[in-house]
Formats: sequence, structure tokens, C-alpha cells
Amino acid sequence: MKRLVWQGIDQPSMEYLTLTGHDYGWNARGCIIGLWDGQPYSATYNLEYDLMGEVRRVAWDTGELVQREPGIWSDGEGHERREFVECRTVDIRQTPFTNTLAILYAELGTGMSLEIPVVYINLVTNEVIVVRQRYTCLSWSPAVSRYRFQQDDYTVEFDVDAELNVNDYPGLFTRLYPRAAQT
Repeated sequence: MKRLVWQGIDQPSMEYLTLTGHDYGWNARGCIIGLWDGQPYSATYNLEYDLMGEVRRVAWDTGELVQREPGIWSDGEGHERREFVECRTVDIRQTPFTNTLAILYAELGTGMSLEIPVVYINLVTNEVIVVRQRYTCLSWSPAVSRYRFQQDDYTVEFDVDAELNVNDYPGLFTRLYPRAAQT
């Protein structure tokens, strides 16, 4: 089992994440407490994903989505969610961890770029929509790699460790444990 801790910067928060490996992939469990637009909140999520970053199941305090086959999503009550047919992975707004899933899925080498549709989840507002995100690998190394993330008019560059976990995400998150390796 691996443990990671991030501190939210733009919306003050603390996240404790555990990762457990399985034959088919990983299970990630996150617990977050913080302030969103000045109001306190707590949220939990659970992600089951394969070795390529494709999410099989994501559950959070107020919802659940299951991907039984690529692009075939259903909610916690078994209702098909056709609006997510192009999506293979998710992005949860309150954590930097879900960037790992997109990076796994994109499989980019230095200089490569890929735009992907993802299920975007805001744990506080319960917004669940499709967004398009572009990831570009700016540099890859066995210890620390650098990526550019773009969504609409927003662009940011961040580093990931050897296991593709976000170190510091400028303006949004900083990793407290384990301390991130420096470039």
C-alpha cells in the first residue's frame, strides 16, 4: 500500500490518499477536508482503474459511475450514461491524483501530446460532465517527468514522480508526503 498527502492551495484542503495494487490494476481511496469558496466540506472517493489508467469504477459521497466495457458507463442505479461514451478515465477537481490516470492512459513520450475526453467530477458541487483535456509530455525521465495540462483557456505545467504521481501542481496543490523529488 502507498500513501500520499497533498495540500490544496487555491481552495484550502488536505487530502490523504491510499493506493493498493491488484492483478488488474489499482484501487485509490481519497479523503479530503477543506474549504470550498470559504465553506467547509469533507469528501471521499474510491477509484478502481486498470494498469492503463482506464477507470472501471469511481464512487464518491453522492454518486457512482461504473465502466463495464470501454465507453459503456452506468450510474450507481444501473442507468446507462451515454454522454460519457467517449470517456475512458475521470478527473476529480479536488485532487491532483486523477492527472495520473490521464497520463497513464495517454502513454506519451517526450514531445508527444494527446487530447482526451474525461468524466469531470466536482465533489463539492456534484457537477459531473464531459470535458476535453490535452496532455503534453515536455520531458520524461525515470525519476521526474514534466507535463503540460490544457483545458479550455487554462494551461499549467507540473512534474510527476517515477510512478506518475503529481508532485506540485502550481497554484492548486503541493505534495506533502512523500516529499517530491526535485527536477
